[in-house]
Amino acid sequence: MHKSHLKINALVLLLVIFTALIPQPGFDKNIGLIIFFYLSVLLFSIVEMKKDIETLDILLLVFIGIVTIGVFFNSSDIVIAERRFFLTYVPLAILFLIAKNQKEETYTLAIKSITAACLLISIFMIYEFFTGKNFVFSHIVQNVYFEHKGFYGNRAFGIFYHPTVAGAFLTMIFPFIALFLSDKENKVRHIFGHISFIVVSIAIFLTFSKMAWLILGGMYLWYLWQKGIYIKRLILIIFSILALIFFIKISVLKHQFSPYFMITAVDYRLKSFFIAIKMIKQHPIVGGGLDHFRLLYSNYSGEPNVPYTLRIPDNMYLMILAETGIIAFMSFIAFTSLLIKKTIEKIKNMPKDSGRLLIEAMLVSIVGALIHNISYDSFYWSSPLIIFWVLAGALSNLTRINAKS
Repeated sequence: MHKSHLKINALVLLLVIFTALIPQPGFDKNIGLIIFFYLSVLLFSIVEMKKDIETLDILLLVFIGIVTIGVFFNSSDIVIAERRFFLTYVPLAILFLIAKNQKEETYTLAIKSITAACLLISIFMIYEFFTGKNFVFSHIVQNVYFEHKGFYGNRAFGIFYHPTVAGAFLTMIFPFIALFLSDKENKVRHIFGHISFIVVSIAIFLTFSKMAWLILGGMYLWYLWQKGIYIKRLILIIFSILALIFFIKISVLKHQFSPYFMITAVDYRLKSFFIAIKMIKQHPIVGGGLDHFRLLYSNYSGEPNVPYTLRIPDNMYLMILAETGIIAFMSFIAFTSLLIKKTIEKIKNMPKDSGRLLIEAMLVSIVGALIHNISYDSFYWSSPLIIFWVLAGALSNLTRINAKS
C-alpha cells in the first residue's frame, strides 16, 4: 500500500471512530446518514478486502443472520425492532468489516487520536463535576438523565448521554494510554501519557459507575504488570487527588452511596433478571423480539407503573438472550470467546515490542467492555458499540495476519 493511500485509510478510519463522540440523540436521529457513511468507507476499502472467510466471520454472520430473521418474523412491534436493528446490528457488521480491512499503522494512528480526544473530554467532565455546567446538554441536546438531578446529580456526563456510558467508553480507551507511556524517546508523547493516565482516571471515577471503577482497577493491574511502564507513582497521585476531591465533595459521595440508591440499584436489577429468565423460558429459540424487553416488561412483571428507564435487565447478555434467543446468544459468546483465544495465542508468540503492546491494549479494552456488559446494556449505546466492533475487527485482522506469518 502506498503511503498516500495509507494516510487516507488512517484518516477515514479516524472519522469512523470519531462517530463514537456524536451524542446519542444525534446518532439516533442521523442513523441513515451514518450508515451511508459507513458503507461508503467500506466500499472505499473494498480493494483491501480479505478474500478468505474465517470461523470468526461465520460466527458473526450467524449472529447477525438470526437477529435479522427475528426482526421480520418474530416482532410484535416491527417498527421498534427495525429501529434497533438499524441502530445497533447494521452498524456493528459494517464497522467490523471496515476495521478488518486496515493496516496496523492505521489502527495506531486512529487509536492514538481518539485517546487524545479522551483527554479533552475528561477535562470537560472534571469541569462539569465541579461547576455543574454542561453546555452540550444545556444548549445543544436535551438529556432527560442530566435533568434528573435526584439520580444523576453530580455525576460526570461529558458529551455522553448517560454517566455509565461515559464510564464504559473511557475504560475502553484507557488501555491505549500505554502507547504513549511506553514511548520514552519522545518526551512530549511520554508526558502526554502521564497527564492522560491521571486525568482520564479521575474522569472515570467521577462518573460514579461502579462497574467502571472495578474495570479500571483491573486495568491498573495490567499496567503494573507491563515492564518499562512505571505506574505506581501515577496511581498514588490519582488516589491523592481523589481523596481531596471527595473530601471537598463529601456530600456527593454520601449521596451516590446512600443506602436508598444502593438498594434500589440491586432491587430493580434482580427484578429484571427474573423477568429476563421468564422471557427466555417462553421464547428460547428466537427470543421475545429485538428491543422488546421494555415493551414486554409489564406482561412479565405485573407492574405497569415501573419507570421506562428501569425496564431493562442492565445486562447485555440477558438482553441478547431474552430478545434474540439461544442460537444468537451462543453465536455471540462463541465469537467473543474465539476472538479472545486467538488474541492470547498471538500475544504469546510475539516479541515484546510496540506491536504486541497495541494488541494487548486492544484485548484489555475488549475484555473490559465485555465485563462492563454484565451490569449494563452497553451495546445499545453508540459510543461503546462503535469502539468495541472496530477493535473486534482490528483484532480479527491482526491475529489473522500473525497466524500466517
